[in-house]
Amino acid sequence: MALGVACTSTPKDQTESTTSNPVNDLVKLKDLDGNSIDLSQHEDKAIFVNFWATWCAPCIKEMPSLEKMQKAFGDDQPVVFFYASNEPLPKIKKFAEQKPWDLNYAQLDMSLEELSIYALPTTIIFKDGKIAWTETGSKIWDSEESISEIKTFINQ
Repeated sequence: MALGVACTSTPKDQTESTTSNPVNDLVKLKDLDGNSIDLSQHEDKAIFVNFWATWCAPCIKEMPSLEKMQKAFGDDQPVVFFYASNEPLPKIKKFAEQKPWDLNYAQLDMSLEELSIYALPTTIIFKDGKIAWTETGSKIWDSEESISEIKTFINQ
């Protein structure tokens, strides 16, 4: 069940990329050490990316249910999870260190607008080099309904 609560996003400067994989062309992420994440290494899986910000209360509120949902999928599922903010790396790192959630935090290395994201939180599932599913607003991710919905898109 979507709650319809969202924060508006803040623009970020656009960044050029030299990658050629379709998913890498759609979304550009960096790990918390500032290294580009090569999403092509996950091309056999769906890529679940939750876009959030440290200042976004609905984003933070849904993080415990995101963590529970991710654990429900386990490590051997055909999906990989990322939690991306377009904020500076030191701010994302500090947030990750202060919160108890075991989430794969990343920095978005492009503008939110390039992904047609104008409110946070927004979640996108990328599959086969394309956007397969989008959800805007906070959600109870660990409900049976939500997990079933996600499984539908990652198993297509």
